[in-house]
Amino acid sequence: MVRSRCGDPDSVDKYTAPDYGVHYWYDRYKKPVRQQDIGVKEVWLYDRGSNQLNARLTFINGELTQIDMLGYGSK
Repeated sequence: MVRSRCGDPDSVDKYTAPDYGVHYWYDRYKKPVRQQDIGVKEVWLYDRGSNQLNARLTFINGELTQIDMLGYGSK
């Protein structure tokens, strides 16, 4: 949905990172076991030109989680 509204980003950084949710479950001896999943984090950068601020969008597992406005662009 973001890509259809904003267009293609100027750059995309994609990597795996520890998921921000840590899950606990109990083994058969009723001892808690900590499980941390691996998720995919993407950072999209938009250079919107010299008259507008650049934007950095952060996605975790395909969900937009943060939008940062940066300095003015260079296009």
